[in-house]
Amino acid sequence: MRVFDPPSIMELQWGDDTLRFELHAVEPGATVLDLVVTFPELGKAARDGAGWHVCLDRLACALAEVEPSWSPHDRWRAVHGVYVAGLGPEASALGPPEG
Repeated sequence: MRVFDPPSIMELQWGDDTLRFELHAVEPGATVLDLVVTFPELGKAARDGAGWHVCLDRLACALAEVEPSWSPHDRWRAVHGVYVAGLGPEASALGPPEG
């Protein structure tokens, strides 16, 4: 744990990555989650960015109490290209996660 300031900030080290979660109240009953992930290796940014995208999509489904209409693998494949296009080919040196 690098930073812990309840109830709004948590930053931790996960392997070589730094994860920072911040909660911001935007109106009564509504909160925004900001997630900042710092990757030490650019070549995995598109792969891992797509992975976090899927995790946050699954969180949104869980909070809405609905089952996703997609599998995590299919969703990752659907969003990965967006990260490659946005971050560039050097950010996609590492391919999809196994499984």
